[in-house]
Amino acid sequence: MKKLFLGIIAGLYCTSMVAQADSLLPRDTLDQMIGQMIMVGLGDFNTMDQQAPIYKDIRTGKVGGVILFEKNLANKNTEETLKKILDYTQAQSNMKLFVSIDEEGGRVNRLKTKYGFPKTVTAQYLGGLDNVDTTLYYAKQTAGILYKLGVNMN
Repeated sequence: MKKLFLGIIAGLYCTSMVAQADSLLPRDTLDQMIGQMIMVGLGDFNTMDQQAPIYKDIRTGKVGGVILFEKNLANKNTEETLKKILDYTQAQSNMKLFVSIDEEGGRVNRLKTKYGFPKTVTAQYLGGLDNVDTTLYYAKQTAGILYKLGVNMN
């Protein structure tokens, strides 16, 4: 009987603590919850324009992710510039943003050699080779670059 009583008291105490903790957590507004599901292009720029509307939307939680296009790549110091832009973009949000790029390699390739990135090959080429080691090499190369830049969704 004593164990049952202690179990009930402990259960009530834990329930009370969870309710208190839950009330202390900030609640997202409906706009913010919707915004977390929205991913938008970073815009027609490859510099950090602090007044750009996208940054206001990110700061207010109305955008949950960005996608990069080739127009976002600078012609000089591409990797360094892109990393700075993505770091700045992430710093505007109070939650982890989805950062995406359409980078398949081969024909669909945003991170081209002309911007200082390593050469990639098409999936068709890799399939034709039918060599696991070569496929793994190119997959690791692409994954490493995306990770280094801060891209977390491809």
